[in-house]
Order: sequence, then C-alpha cells, then structure tokens
Amino acid sequence: MGKVGKRLTAAREAFDGKENLTVEEAVALVKTGAKAKFDETDEISMNIGIDPRHADQMGRGTVNLPAGTGKTRKLKKRRLPGQTSLARKT
Repeated sequence: MGKVGKRLTAAREAFDGKENLTVEEAVALVKTGAKAKFDETDEISMNIGIDPRHADQMGRGTVNLPAGTGKTRKLKKRRLPGQTSLARKT
C-alpha cells in the first residue's frame, strides 16, 4: 500500500474517537475539514431497520437540491404540417 499523505492523516485524526454524533455535529465536523477549492459532496448511510423484500416496507424518497440540477429546459421549434422550413408562414 502507498504512503498516506499529510492531509489524509490530519483528516483521519480529526475523526478519531467520534462515532456517535448528531447530524449537526457531523456536518460541522465535515465542514471544518473541507480543503478543496470546489463544493464537496457528503454521502450518508443509515440503517433504518426495514426489510425491502416486503412491499409495505419499501424505503423510497426524494431530496430537493437547493440549486436544482443545473439543467434548463429548452423548447423545441416544431414544423407545422406542410411547412418546409422553421420560419413561420404569415
């Protein structure tokens, strides 16, 4: 295995001994350790104690992002029947 860098070593030391944190504490801890020049992403894994093989215990949901997906909808220009170009006949 390769060498572990200073940044990774410092990040691991910041998380040592901190296992049962509230969501607010965990987010604050991650934000203090953010060193990148871009918006970093966090991933959360939870054990919610359901059995997905049963239809009544499916765990599905959505999350609305604060800035959306970044995509804008474009309207397509459509031809009218009998029209050969996209310019509208008057």
